[in-house]
Amino acid sequence: MRDYAKVAPTFWTGETGKAIRQAGPEAVIVALYLLTSPHSNMLGLYYLPMAYITHDTGLPFEGASKGLRRCIEAGFCRYDEDAQVVWVVEMAAYQIGTSFKAADKRVVGLQREYDSLPKCLFLADFFDRYSDIFHLQGRRAFEAPSKPLRSQEQEQEQEQEQEQELSLPAVDAPDGASPPASGGNVVTLSADERIVATVLDCYHRTLPRCQRIEALTPKRRKRILAAHKLARDVCRRQGWAMGVAEFWTAYFEECLEDPWLRGDCPNPRNPRWKQNLLVLIDEDRFGQIMDQAIARMRDGADEPAREAR
Repeated sequence: MRDYAKVAPTFWTGETGKAIRQAGPEAVIVALYLLTSPHSNMLGLYYLPMAYITHDTGLPFEGASKGLRRCIEAGFCRYDEDAQVVWVVEMAAYQIGTSFKAADKRVVGLQREYDSLPKCLFLADFFDRYSDIFHLQGRRAFEAPSKPLRSQEQEQEQEQEQEQELSLPAVDAPDGASPPASGGNVVTLSADERIVATVLDCYHRTLPRCQRIEALTPKRRKRILAAHKLARDVCRRQGWAMGVAEFWTAYFEECLEDPWLRGDCPNPRNPRWKQNLLVLIDEDRFGQIMDQAIARMRDGADEPAREAR
């Protein structure tokens, strides 16, 4: 973690600074945060999920997203959504300087820092901007892999993997009934049905005060699957093999942290209203809670490694 950062007075008077200021307070907060973030490095090119911005600044997800978007529009930074990497374009010049000799001992450290940067869209652009100043070598380029059309065999393999990942616990038979015998008329759930069933199980078990889903309408099913697909894609980009029950338990446990989300705050205008699943996975809200849930899982995975050291 960096324990020192420079913010020049021209932040307030320069052309870019004025544009950020005119964009609103969220943009100013995000810009200052990007310069002083505990997750940043001296190059100004670093891994920064949106969850970090919301947690550290106290901005709601909508405000953090708006502030970051305004900073990008002002030319202050760029953001690779797939890699979740931010590049504050002139930060390296502000923090390090622009006058270096090849024999400067700092050049070795800068080269090492550049070589260790995560794969993202800005590696080549950063090199082109700073290679002459910092005497960098080994221009790195990153191209997002193309997405070829998948064959039917690949589709079947993916569905089989999902079915293995989404195996559900056995359901107890009703009192007085016997479980179906081997070879009986057993209903097999599709991969999507297993996902929906797992999400609903985690929701009902973790948030008992919220409205139960008794009727699975097409709209509810579509919304659940869309939210799950987004979470799965984000986890895959971060190198996670996302367990369905693991993620959704973590997601709804994040909702437990907020009285309104967990269903403890009644609606004075409608006493019969209860917090419900579609509100909890609303598109704007889902991104923020999802980032927090992934961070929760990441912290949980890191804990055994820290204990083993």
